[in-house]
Amino acid sequence: MAHVGTPYEALLRKPVSKSCWQRWTSRLEYPDVLRWRGSVLLNTLPGVFVTTFFSCIVCIFHLQFGVAVGIPVTVLSTVSVALGLLLAFRVNTAYDRYWEGRKLIQTVMATVRNLTRQVWINIPEQTHADHVEKMRCIKLLLAFMVATKHHLRGEYGTDYDDLKELLPAGWQPCSVTHAPTVTIAKQKKRKRIMKSVPLVMSLYDTLRPSCHQENPLEPDDQNDVVNIRRSAIQQEYPDSDLAQANSTADVRRMMENDEGIVQNGESSHHHRALLFTSDEDLPSQGDADIALPLEILFLVALYVNQAKRSNKIESNFVSVVSSSLDTLVNTLTAFERISNTPVPKAYNIHLKQGVILYIFFLPFALVDSLAWLVAPIVALVSFTLFGIEAIGAEIENPFGYDYNDLPLNSYCEELKQEVAYIIYHIPTHSKSILLDGH
Repeated sequence: MAHVGTPYEALLRKPVSKSCWQRWTSRLEYPDVLRWRGSVLLNTLPGVFVTTFFSCIVCIFHLQFGVAVGIPVTVLSTVSVALGLLLAFRVNTAYDRYWEGRKLIQTVMATVRNLTRQVWINIPEQTHADHVEKMRCIKLLLAFMVATKHHLRGEYGTDYDDLKELLPAGWQPCSVTHAPTVTIAKQKKRKRIMKSVPLVMSLYDTLRPSCHQENPLEPDDQNDVVNIRRSAIQQEYPDSDLAQANSTADVRRMMENDEGIVQNGESSHHHRALLFTSDEDLPSQGDADIALPLEILFLVALYVNQAKRSNKIESNFVSVVSSSLDTLVNTLTAFERISNTPVPKAYNIHLKQGVILYIFFLPFALVDSLAWLVAPIVALVSFTLFGIEAIGAEIENPFGYDYNDLPLNSYCEELKQEVAYIIYHIPTHSKSILLDGH
């Protein structure tokens, strides 16, 4: 029962302003058959228009000018069976990748929740510094999820609102590098490039829905240069400094008048002094690199080992935490397998060529029996086949910005709320939690 003066009573006393009709109509939604947002309609319309126009030309030549263009229908009937199998395999393969990505996200969330509970409850606190270290460890576990999201999207660095606040103050990951110095002439060229990049990128990417700008944890702006594929920038502007950027932080610094760029092309790696060196070491340190999520897990592992050396925890607890960290590493590797292993190019090319050839010869096979009805029939068939292929292409990589991709920002926000509640509301130790709640 809510107490007087609590937010619950204020909620109960709030007058109901909507009528029954308004409440009922607010729940109504368009049926799926009338929706275009979230569908592949826009992706299929150009192909549908072209094939329908071509079928009209075939009808004109055959029906108006008497040109014999008919072919036996049995030819297409034989091909349609193989084409249907190819399309079914395409969509099933893409959905398997989509569903596997969702299961991997569930594994990460479950592992982070378990690690958060284990670290928060089982590592004792003796000083205020111990509490701060443990709190930062919990935040690093959440940072792993957020960093993995950006890593899968090709957004490198730490200069993100939802990631920077989770990292320890003053800690600069070794995986974040800075770009070389930029001259004034290159700065002017870059400003011209920055204005034209969104227009050029629209030629590469399909239409994407507008992002929710009111949520600061959703940097999903397709016109933001840090969200544009590096390969596309390098292809369009191979001589620009943007093409040489190594991380998202580099690009953002270039947009902000090169603040923080290290002079003389020096890297800002936080090089630690090697305790031991030998002739067996790797020959080149300049080629060394590591993903930010992996580096975060190394930091968590070092904290756990530090607690073990301080005799705060037992060896069996270290084994439990190490097993959970191994699960996160394995999951990250599986994420990269999905993201970096597309469907073989030869399969996609052959499938698209088969669909085009099938629709190309379809009006020749139907014009004798259907006459002008060929045009709407071809439009229907092309919309169906092009739509199936477009669905497979959209969901095969479920970590991007397409409407049907997995809502990674929502998963990260959900974990953030749980971690915040643990830090500020769950005690780290108790003497009589079941008796008096303390």
